[in-house]
Amino acid sequence: MKYKLLILLFIACTPFLKAQVSIDAEIRPRSEFNDGVKSLLDKGQSPALVTSQRSRLNLSYLDDRVST
Repeated sequence: MKYKLLILLFIACTPFLKAQVSIDAEIRPRSEFNDGVKSLLDKGQSPALVTSQRSRLNLSYLDDRVST
């Protein structure tokens, strides 16, 4: 909640600032197929396919004196 309020406040004040603001996002999906790597599968155990995702939201602010 705290971060949402800070982001909304920053976006609301952006038109009044003389600075460069950029927002971008990264989505990184990753899939793994586990078929007994590093250890053999037990009898009756089947291979597994696992997919996970990392998401990142980047906000950058550039001014004459400040760069974050």
